[in-house]
Amino acid sequence: MLSADSLPPDAAPSQFVHYAFASFSAGTSRDAVAGLPQRLLAEGTLAFVGHYGQVWSCLFLESLAALSPTRVVDFYSEMVLKLGTSVLVRQAVRGLLSSGERYAAGLATDADLSTDQTTVSAQSLAHRWTAMNNARRAVVLGDPAVHL
Repeated sequence: MLSADSLPPDAAPSQFVHYAFASFSAGTSRDAVAGLPQRLLAEGTLAFVGHYGQVWSCLFLESLAALSPTRVVDFYSEMVLKLGTSVLVRQAVRGLLSSGERYAAGLATDADLSTDQTTVSAQSLAHRWTAMNNARRAVVLGDPAVHL
């Protein structure tokens, strides 16, 4: 596990963008930033993309792919690929962040459908809710206008 304490004192992680898919990688809330991004940013990291709160890797299971028109892994893959190019950080993460709103809209539609004659599976509702919350917990710390 990588933490602020596990970095050697002479580590100089400057001129890069760090992405951490891990629960609480950015902190416990938007007001409580974790030690790792604080240390990396203080030592020259351009930006840190992480999550505050719990994130769920179960969304990447292929068995859940049929529950959503767009696979959750596609939003993360697109972001990581863009982070490695000359695209601004804020542009790279835009798809992931906006996916939370797309999942929220789909969740509202599913909830409306379930009150009609159409039945929406509990598994589909849980998948959308989890995907929505994962995306909404993503955050960019540092400068969102940098690029590699």
